Amino acid sequence: MQKHTYTHELAPKNTGSLERPARTNLRETVEVHARTLKVFSAIRELTGMPKDASLADIWEFKILPAIEHINWHSRESPSAVREFVMSLFRPLPKEDYVRARYEKLKMRIEK
Repeated sequence: MQKHTYTHELAPKNTGSLERPARTNLRETVEVHARTLKVFSAIRELTGMPKDASLADIWEFKILPAIEHINWHSRESPSAVREFVMSLFRPLPKEDYVRARYEKLKMRIEK
């Protein structure tokens, strides 16, 4: 496995802060940006990070390690784990999230 070769010396200095000079331009649509912020917020709450944690902190300390684990498991794990990890890249079947939403709404209505 090859480690990254991006170093502090090679980092761009004209964008971002001194602590985090590199930036990535994701070119998100409005809908994708809303989904991205929702995921960052959910992960911040799920992992117990402080409410004032920046998006960069959430990315660096929670999301990036999770993606690195996904990457490792997709190559190194037994086939059952590898298949599960690869399923994370496919959309949920519609019946899974529609049924779950129906059950939540049904519970609210019956109260």
